Amino acid sequence: SDSRRCEVQFDNGTIVRLDFATELKIETILAQSLSSARKLSNLLLARGQVYIMHKKYDSMEIFQVMTPHAAVKVNHNSVALIKLTPEGETDVQVERGKALLLFGPDQSQI
Repeated sequence: SDSRRCEVQFDNGTIVRLDFATELKIETILAQSLSSARKLSNLLLARGQVYIMHKKYDSMEIFQVMTPHAAVKVNHNSVALIKLTPEGETDVQVERGKALLLFGPDQSQI
């Protein structure tokens, strides 16, 4: 809700914290990729911001947060804040580790 926060902890230790007025859909957890042997964990951020402390389930996992205009892949043992601005832009701040912006107007590694 607009006045509450939420924290989700996965069984592997990954923690996702949702800020006020955040909409997040957990789309897949370890879904088989159609193009490789990798497994996809996708979170869809529609509004607001999430703070992620990510731990991989296994070496074949791709963990990413999708926004309307970007996909942010978060590496193992990384901590990141991913925010969708009111203008619809994706803002990524990495506290520890690495995150990779997979598509969007600026395809750069953070």
